[in-house]
Amino acid sequence: MPLVYVHGIANRRERGAHRADTLRDAMFREHLLSALPGGADHRVYTAHWGDLGGRLAWNGDSFPEAALQRLGTHDPLAELAAEVTDELARTTEPRPERLVLDVALRSLPDAVDLLFVLAGLVERDSADGPDDGDGGDAEGLAALAKVLSDHYALPGLPDPDGRAPHPWLADLRDDEEFLAALAERSRPYDAAPPPADQETLGDSRTTRNSWHSGAWRRLGSGVVRLSRAATGRAMSGPVGRLRTAGVDAVPLLIGDVTTYLARRGTREEPGPIVTRVAGVLDRALAERADGSPLIVVAHSMGGNIVHDLLTHYRPDLKVDVLVTLGSQTGLFEELKLFRESDPAVTGGSGARVAMPAAVGRWLNVVDGADPLAFCAEPVFEGVTDYAYTSGRLWAHSGALHQPMFHARLARRLAEGDGLA
Repeated sequence: MPLVYVHGIANRRERGAHRADTLRDAMFREHLLSALPGGADHRVYTAHWGDLGGRLAWNGDSFPEAALQRLGTHDPLAELAAEVTDELARTTEPRPERLVLDVALRSLPDAVDLLFVLAGLVERDSADGPDDGDGGDAEGLAALAKVLSDHYALPGLPDPDGRAPHPWLADLRDDEEFLAALAERSRPYDAAPPPADQETLGDSRTTRNSWHSGAWRRLGSGVVRLSRAATGRAMSGPVGRLRTAGVDAVPLLIGDVTTYLARRGTREEPGPIVTRVAGVLDRALAERADGSPLIVVAHSMGGNIVHDLLTHYRPDLKVDVLVTLGSQTGLFEELKLFRESDPAVTGGSGARVAMPAAVGRWLNVVDGADPLAFCAEPVFEGVTDYAYTSGRLWAHSGALHQPMFHARLARRLAEGDGLA
């Protein structure tokens, strides 16, 4: 069963995204594709179009000076640290050495998600460096994510102690102890017996079995980086002071959207972005085994490109399941920006726009904390909106590295009849 992922704005390979992409794709295989029918054809294709998006001909000289300075020091880990500390500060005094633990005391699933968001950021930062042989093991991380979401962190599952809710957390002192305890308590759920050798994470008090050792080391690296960012930047002034997330993405957002709209071309002569995304879909359809279902996951602007593609440029392409995440398809249709948008079909007329004929099932995932996510169900027939509440820590692209998101998406798709 093939899955095609279409990314959103501000996605450039030179920005170090490809290693994090590997982790995302491994999580798609481990969680979603392995849980659905389709045999062994569990391949993930990425329709990467970022290099065809907006380019700054003067390298940002048009930005105001203050914005340029922030652009040059943009640090996603520092921004995430600022978000976490700001959230925790509502009820407690944030401490750099136990940020993840304090999140876990509020919600263990949220803490698990935060660990893997951090792992994705570490993957991104390591993109141009040598592979350490274990920390960059995306498949190991994805397998660990599935263990944690399936057997431990999903809401409603009993605590192994038979008590609720997770009383063992109260005895821990910091994030290092939290990781070690989580690793030890998760180990019985692994299908394979743990190796006999021992290793440490940080110091001798966290000695543990090396089950999924590379994956745990990657999680530990992310926690260390978060603590350093919180100590050095996010907590050096008023909480939330460094909340500059998106400063460098805004020009690329505007540039990618306007570049696509201006250069998407006609049905007879489609533009480069349309051509590339269509080519990846054609390849996935041609290489799938025994006509197995095709899933398309389109994030943010990718949802708008796919909708244009399936309704105007290539309505012959059959997609069994379309998942739009953090996307603006509803907004684009309200603004009548699609090639096939009909100005006569409006909410005032009591009508809704027909779902693309080539799509068997359409799920639109909306995080209320994501300012770029819009509903589609009120605008299109046949689509179902699903709320995924990450809170304000990991909105928009963060979900793609969260075990809880992948577990819930797999469950939703398995419930329907679109993949039987």
